[in-house]
Amino acid sequence: MAFCGFVVFTNLSLENNTVGTYQLIKAMTTPCIVVIHTNFYQKRYSLPILLTLVPITLGVVCNSYYDVRFNVLGTTYAGIGVLVTSLYQVWVGTKQTELEVNAMQLLYYQAPVAALMLSGFVLVKEPPWAVGGLFTVMSPKVALLVVLSGIVAFSINLSIYWIIGTTSPVTYPPNDHYY
Repeated sequence: MAFCGFVVFTNLSLENNTVGTYQLIKAMTTPCIVVIHTNFYQKRYSLPILLTLVPITLGVVCNSYYDVRFNVLGTTYAGIGVLVTSLYQVWVGTKQTELEVNAMQLLYYQAPVAALMLSGFVLVKEPPWAVGGLFTVMSPKVALLVVLSGIVAFSINLSIYWIIGTTSPVTYPPNDHYY
């Protein structure tokens, strides 16, 4: 469920914010993970790590407030996106440890469930019968790009599980900004 929220709300955020604001607000995932770890998992972080979160948070707040396209709806989607992304990343680490599975095993279990859950959202947001939808004729070039996009998405998800499983949820968000 958290993965679905992560996909839906980050895409809605991108739709309603500038690309720069969308990318910058994603930086709030790290402070959010630290808050979740501290308050719900009794994990403690050193003062230097906590102090690095201050300029991140101030920078995101200042940028978002002064963004030329600032809007409440986009900011709401972004905030929810950060929260569910943080929960998702914390739970990935927790579940890998709890279930004693590797990244590929957890992704193998989670991906079909998430695809099924997201199918309703996809039908509403991108109807397959609309122009350019799934049921329209695609050129071989477009079909290849769709397949490549799926391969890239799978690879990114596998990297999320691998990085979080071998390190911690706080380690992944800085790497996420490269995608």
